Amino acid sequence: MEIDFEGTELTQPLAQALIQNHNTIFGEAASSIKKYQEKYKKEYDTKNKVKPVRLRKGSKVQYRIHKSKKAKSKAGTKWMPHRGYYTIKKIDRKKRQAILKNASGKSLKRPKPFSQLRKYRGK
Repeated sequence: MEIDFEGTELTQPLAQALIQNHNTIFGEAASSIKKYQEKYKKEYDTKNKVKPVRLRKGSKVQYRIHKSKKAKSKAGTKWMPHRGYYTIKKIDRKKRQAILKNASGKSLKRPKPFSQLRKYRGK
């Protein structure tokens, strides 16, 4: 937004100084915020073992289920389907989810989050 400063010789230097201070302070704040966001993201990714997603439409995947919601241990984890795979029908990268379809082409009812998917290791 431009302001008409004509006819204001006394206040013009003060206004310019104010604008300069504003840019300096908020510029420093923005860089500080960005630095802390990067630090937080790095710590979050390390803690939650976030890996870059290498899935694309048509990839063969399996998804993880737990026997019970309370017991999320290795013994309670299964990969579905047991001896097969699903194919990725559609990917929503913003929500980090994939819509899967089975071998006959029928889609699953709910999209699966990337954190519960793995590439199919069979043939």
